[in-house]
Amino acid sequence: MRPRPGKHTKIIITVAAALLVIAAVVVTLISAFGGQSSQPGTPDQPPAQDHEIQDNPEVQTPPQFFVDEDEKGDESDEPVQTPSNEEPDLAEKNPDEEQKPEPPVKDPEPTQKDTVTVQMIWDGMEGSMGEVPEANMTLSDINLQELYGIDPKICDEFILKKAGTVVSPEEFLIVKASEANLSVIEQACQQRQIALAEQWAAYGEQMQLIENYQIARSGNYLFFGVSSRISQLVGISQGIMLTA
Repeated sequence: MRPRPGKHTKIIITVAAALLVIAAVVVTLISAFGGQSSQPGTPDQPPAQDHEIQDNPEVQTPPQFFVDEDEKGDESDEPVQTPSNEEPDLAEKNPDEEQKPEPPVKDPEPTQKDTVTVQMIWDGMEGSMGEVPEANMTLSDINLQELYGIDPKICDEFILKKAGTVVSPEEFLIVKASEANLSVIEQACQQRQIALAEQWAAYGEQMQLIENYQIARSGNYLFFGVSSRISQLVGISQGIMLTA
């Protein structure tokens, strides 16, 4: 009979058997994982690189923007505006100093008044009287003072017309003056009408013309008239005065 192994021998054999089993398991696991990593067609995963990039933000690659070639060409055609070192225009830089204020525009009304003269008013009236008007005598400054008591100096300009015959009381006075002086002149014309009425009192037909006298004022103009066409002449004179 074979001798039975001792107690220590059994322990050694058991440990050796266990080590062999563990070694076999480790070899099997290594073979399994090693085979998967070596299979063709499986891409290598770079986890280490990803971790390096995430851990170091300074080395991250900035995103790239792709521009369409057509749009890129359009942008290149436009001129690039670069800041200029030139000083702005003086007018824009300091408008208060360089741009002088424009002179105030004068009221056109006085200019229009200056274009209308007493001669223009008389010419317009004379054209409606025919070629030879009865009031064809032009009187002077002295006559204005004697007949009307008006100082010629208060008139800017005037025309005094009277019939050149003793059989007609026709008479006209056209004056341009200030508003205050026109009030004085108007009173003088009323006194002149009274004097004419006394002069022609014996002539009934002529007296009617004197009684129908008219005074018309517009702006700085005054018209006094004794005539058989007085209504027509007043309309003409006022129409011309209103253009002033």
